[in-house]
Amino acid sequence: MKLKSYYFIFAAATIMFGCSSEGVDNPEGQNNIGTPDENGMVYVEFTAGAQGKLTKGNVSSRTQLGDNGTSVLWSPNDAISVFHAYLGNIGADSNYPNYKFTRKDDNTLSVSATFGGYLFSNEGNSYHCLGMYPYNEDAIMSHGGDGAAYNIQTFLNGTQYFPAGGGYDPAACLSFADLDFAATGNKDKVFKLGVGMIGFNFSKSQNLGERKLKSIMVGLDNNQTHSLGGKLAVGVSDNQTDFSPTFNGMTNIIGVIPDEDISGKTYYLCVAPIPNNLTLNISFILDNNYAFTKTLNVSDLKDEEGKNVSEIKKAKYYTISGISLDQAKFEKPAIEELGTAEKFYNWYVSLKDNVFLGSVKITDDIDLTGYSFTAYPFNGSFDGGGHTISNFEVTPSQIPGTDYYGGGLFSRISAGVVKNLNLDNLTINDLGEEVVSKVYLGSIAGSSVNGARIENCRLSNIKINGRNNNDNISHRVGGVVGVSDRLTMIGCRVVSLDVSQMNTIESAGGLVGEFNAKNTLIGNYVSGNVVSHGANFGGILGNAIYSGNTIISCYSNLAVNTAEKNRGTIYGLNGNNPNNITVVESYYNGYEIPNWNNLLNPELKITNDQLKAKMNDMNKAIEDAGGTYKYVLNTDGIDNGAPLVFGTSTSN
Repeated sequence: MKLKSYYFIFAAATIMFGCSSEGVDNPEGQNNIGTPDENGMVYVEFTAGAQGKLTKGNVSSRTQLGDNGTSVLWSPNDAISVFHAYLGNIGADSNYPNYKFTRKDDNTLSVSATFGGYLFSNEGNSYHCLGMYPYNEDAIMSHGGDGAAYNIQTFLNGTQYFPAGGGYDPAACLSFADLDFAATGNKDKVFKLGVGMIGFNFSKSQNLGERKLKSIMVGLDNNQTHSLGGKLAVGVSDNQTDFSPTFNGMTNIIGVIPDEDISGKTYYLCVAPIPNNLTLNISFILDNNYAFTKTLNVSDLKDEEGKNVSEIKKAKYYTISGISLDQAKFEKPAIEELGTAEKFYNWYVSLKDNVFLGSVKITDDIDLTGYSFTAYPFNGSFDGGGHTISNFEVTPSQIPGTDYYGGGLFSRISAGVVKNLNLDNLTINDLGEEVVSKVYLGSIAGSSVNGARIENCRLSNIKINGRNNNDNISHRVGGVVGVSDRLTMIGCRVVSLDVSQMNTIESAGGLVGEFNAKNTLIGNYVSGNVVSHGANFGGILGNAIYSGNTIISCYSNLAVNTAEKNRGTIYGLNGNNPNNITVVESYYNGYEIPNWNNLLNPELKITNDQLKAKMNDMNKAIEDAGGTYKYVLNTDGIDNGAPLVFGTSTSN
């Protein structure tokens, strides 16, 4: 597999305008601007991509390498942001509409693809737009006023997911184009890549034994200030011929390896352009968190012609060839032992400027009364040792490389594990008057990515606060995690959960606010009281956006006053796809939820006596899923009187 250069030809073989209902592939009035619909919107459809070979200076669309290693294909469900500058210069500090254009053809892997969407009617005149791949609903385009350039703002994420077999994460492959649609005639559309790519080419000989490579992290050497990702601003000149990206907020990029043999494969990380003579630290991380770090100068990389380079430019790729890893060179992560409030505080605040890949072990109970924290990300192993951290007060912060804020013990956990921890009396503060759009909140983490694991944690007296006076903020709130992707949570319990009334909750759940993909909850329960004002509430989960999620032997014993819409015993919404969640032996035995007649899965609401009768079946499901936790009857009135609690675990 060999990549050449990276700018993207959009050959608009067909451009169609018309008025039609949503989802109609071939609206009437093709090739002409039809009468606007009742909302003043006109349908536009065009074909993208005409060639399928990666050749120097001529790369067609788009997101996935073909089996032959030379075709670049559009993937199913690809989408594009189209910013419609239909009003011309709308003035400083104003934003243009961001419309989603989706595939309208057979939606298979293909060299070319047809995209369609709606634009605001411009009375039959030309439709001047700017395009961005991939679609991002939170991206904005503004204009600085007379004579100023357009400016698109989006994010290059700090965590990228490599596809199976090698290649790059389509979500990180940010590219931009002039889409100046005309009422008649066609014009090629050129998407130009706004990032560079670093390719890691692994030889066919790897000496990792039974271990597997889990991720690759690229960071800057100490005392160098340059962003590799984060907030991305793309200035666009008035004639639309130049796309000039600038980045801010992230000095480390992590690429997640799929569960496969890396031998003979090449994985590409998308990064910001890097100037002359900077030094990179490249860490290879195994599935046991052992790491091997290699220091390289940018000049050690090769360009597409095999020549050494002095800088990384946008729309270019660079390769480190013939990488062969030896398990013996990987070092065990350092273990940081923390047993006092002062040590914990000093370690925690150091997370602000460092990606921590080591291990933490709590050696004694820690009372943090009098300390206040700003939430930071965590990437390593955190072992509570069965001890209790109490009186933890924290304020959310923005996750580097993202457009959201996270709050909890950590703002985000990535790739690591949090286990054997008791957390008592945790308070997550609201953000006051700070201008934000998305906030993810959970006692352990605001968000969880990159296959993290949470196990055997007892969380009690959890108070989660959010702003209640701003309709522009979207909260995702969970008793343990706000938003999760590829999370495994097993053997955890939440007691006395108090979620304050927020008028902008997007998703709320007793354990997790919102699933992305491939999350698994096994043997967890939540008991307490929740006041949740918003949408998408479930006793366990608020909403599941994508597929591959499983809830096994979990139950909710909450007293709830909750959402106006999308309420559920286990989950409030499944992304309108019943295949997004599989529920096994999981139940709700809390109090009545308002508007009970509109509840999703009401058959999963059972009484305490019925739940106790289900105990053996629930334990069998845990065992079948590989868990070692076991429910027993609660005869001591602990955990807020939860009917079932955990017996002895062999997993600690």
